[in-house]
Amino acid sequence: MGVNGIKSLGGGVTEVDEPDFRAVYDDNDKAWTVAWKWANNCEPEVLRNTVAEYAVASSAQAEYEAEINAWIANGWLKPYDDRRYGPAKGLIPLMAVI
Repeated sequence: MGVNGIKSLGGGVTEVDEPDFRAVYDDNDKAWTVAWKWANNCEPEVLRNTVAEYAVASSAQAEYEAEINAWIANGWLKPYDDRRYGPAKGLIPLMAVI
């Protein structure tokens, strides 16, 4: 295992394996794939959260919006396509941490 749970799987693929999630970066696709590790290997049918985004302190609002816009411009944050993936099963809220 590499530093902080990070290891190279070869071929431009890097893995981050943590107690509650596993993330794999493929340098060829320039994309991350992330999977939660659910308690007792039992994934909930639907997540019950309803907040898409938490309130951001006014002192951080401009920087937060600039960061979100950069994620969109870089293709890291994309609109969810329910025609391709079906109805969303939950939300993972965005938040600013100061």
